[in-house]
Amino acid sequence: MPDDRLRELGERMTPNSSAIVAVVELRWVADVEREFAELGADIVRAALEQDLLEQLDAGSAVAYSAGADDGAVVATRVVIPAQRAAEATTDPVGEQVSTVSGEEEP
Repeated sequence: MPDDRLRELGERMTPNSSAIVAVVELRWVADVEREFAELGADIVRAALEQDLLEQLDAGSAVAYSAGADDGAVVATRVVIPAQRAAEATTDPVGEQVSTVSGEEEP
């Protein structure tokens, strides 16, 4: 999403609220929008940029994180290449046991 769009969304959010960003296959968009609308969500739709589509198609894991404080907005995008994403494992309760940074967990 363009920076100005993220700023607009951040300004509309109230303290102690949250946002969900989801990548949804086109065939499911209407269903997802309907479900969130029934919950009173403010829905914003945007198409993915080509580089992100290519990373997802290649099997990479892509995560975004954003935060705001006193008008400053910070957003990051982390891409785990397909091979590393395929190697990642989870324990039975879903806790991630591999690390993005490559550092060993305690």
